[in-house]
Amino acid sequence: PNHVNGWRKIKVTGDRARITGQDDPGGPVWSIKGLATDSTIALLVEPGSVQPPAGTTMESVDDVIVPVFRGDIVADGIKWPDGNKWQRR
Repeated sequence: PNHVNGWRKIKVTGDRARITGQDDPGGPVWSIKGLATDSTIALLVEPGSVQPPAGTTMESVDDVIVPVFRGDIVADGIKWPDGNKWQRR
């Protein structure tokens, strides 16, 4: 993982998700909206919030085209298109 001392928490309600995390101990806690399917989690990259990671695509969400970073749910976590993986703990 890119932030080995950080954490991520994902709450899914229907097809929507809220991802909360901290990259480093003592660092700021952040939160981002997302989408969920049975096989993927997608982060909705809010314009101006962060540089969209490699593998970000433009998708229609609620009839608006937005940058989306979609990862595959695998047995032990989430594998992202930039090569990063969030381990399930």
